[in-house]
Amino acid sequence: MAIVVSIAVIHLMVAVVWWRTQRVILVQRVTAISSRSSAATPLLQGTGYVTARRQATVSAQVTGVLVQLLIEEGDTVKAGQVIVRLDDSALRTELNTSLVSVEAAAAQLG
Repeated sequence: MAIVVSIAVIHLMVAVVWWRTQRVILVQRVTAISSRSSAATPLLQGTGYVTARRQATVSAQVTGVLVQLLIEEGDTVKAGQVIVRLDDSALRTELNTSLVSVEAAAAQLG
């Protein structure tokens, strides 16, 4: 019986060796190409609303016709900075009339 077991073990070892050597290795052929650099155009599209972080209400103490705008949209301004010039010809005329009236009143008094 030991001989039968020995022969079986030998057959098993031969079968394993044969099986390992007979296995087919699949080879896949590929074609290699050289890489090259190219320019990529970045693209970003979106929709939405643009809102200011801070807002301020700007108003004049008097009404008038705008003669000169001294700033552009997006400029940073400081408190008290002149940003527009208004037509003051009517106010100057009124001031001169008032000054003449004051002088006339002063002359009558004195």
